[in-house]
Amino acid sequence: SAANLTRHAPVDVRRRLLEAAERVTAREGRAATLGAIAAEAGVARSLLYQHFSTRQQLLTEAGVTPFIEFLETFRDISLTQLKDHRRSTWDMEREYISGLLEHFTTHRHFFETALSERSTLSESIRQGLHKALQDVLDELIAVGIIECETHRPGVPIASVGVKMRLAIAMVIGIVTSRYWLLPQADQAWTKNELIDNLTAFTLYGVQNHPKTVPM
Repeated sequence: SAANLTRHAPVDVRRRLLEAAERVTAREGRAATLGAIAAEAGVARSLLYQHFSTRQQLLTEAGVTPFIEFLETFRDISLTQLKDHRRSTWDMEREYISGLLEHFTTHRHFFETALSERSTLSESIRQGLHKALQDVLDELIAVGIIECETHRPGVPIASVGVKMRLAIAMVIGIVTSRYWLLPQADQAWTKNELIDNLTAFTLYGVQNHPKTVPM
């Protein structure tokens, strides 16, 4: 109940509000109100205003949070990979793609609503969300550059940002449009097949990858 939540730590209340904002926006788009978000979170509207002063601030942070969470996950993955020089390029790329796929699948419905070119969010919220996302993507790329300098000296540093952005775009596109884009029924790929196919494509493009893969 709202009364119980008022006794929770502020960070917990904030997290509940962000999760509620994601769910309500995915369902209602532009019609999502602060009142509906507070009710979804089980939080009094007055308590909501202690954490977010405007709807734009709340929805922008809700939209960016999945990317920030993935950034933290990616940092952990990269730290492990930087310490373990025995990891193959295939294994490292596959872990990155697998993390992307799992994380953005969790937030699929919100992405369908908020990140679409025909998003129902207001223009001001979309602009704020776009700016915040670019900042997080820049941080992701910075981590990727460090990893490439350590493990993939043959990869031109100037191309790292392009490759990472395209990988993220490809995964989100598949997550939000899987039914339309991927084989279905008895020809459907398993999760591992999907990850392997994505990994092979991000590493080798349309060229045939070496027969020694995984490498």
